[in-house]
Amino acid sequence: MKIKHPSIKVLFICVACCFVLAASSFNNKNVNQRRHFSQIIENYEGKVIYLDFWASWCKPCRKEIRNTKKLKSLNQNKDIKFVYISVDLDKEQCERAIKKDGVIDTKNNYYLLDIIKDSTYQNIKFNKMLPYYAIIGKDGTICTNAPRPSEKEELQKKLDEFLKR
Repeated sequence: MKIKHPSIKVLFICVACCFVLAASSFNNKNVNQRRHFSQIIENYEGKVIYLDFWASWCKPCRKEIRNTKKLKSLNQNKDIKFVYISVDLDKEQCERAIKKDGVIDTKNNYYLLDIIKDSTYQNIKFNKMLPYYAIIGKDGTICTNAPRPSEKEELQKKLDEFLKR
């Protein structure tokens, strides 16, 4: 999947590609395998991807995640993948938040950014950006600042628009 907009490439390079992702899924056998953002996106080629950058310590993030349950069920038979990327420094803290909230199904697509090993994190300051959402279309086009899950109608309209491309 090619990302067509240069400014969007820079955004994702800054936010994700500079980071190495650890733990492809909490219950996956490759928990310790390190992967780059582009490798994850390649896994969902031909699908619309809704990206949710969140953290266990971010109250608005956790509130918004609760809104995705219904959204996922409404779109379960569509070519849409919901991918959750946590910026938590502590994997166990992230897992506790997932269990406590009881909303995230860990059989799905959850990733942890390895922000400790990359000094770029110091310049990005996720605590001022979270929660953050983006949509990547089947054709590689990207919508940055996508609607939040609580903006159900607007988000569903945007997802449907990306499905038609």
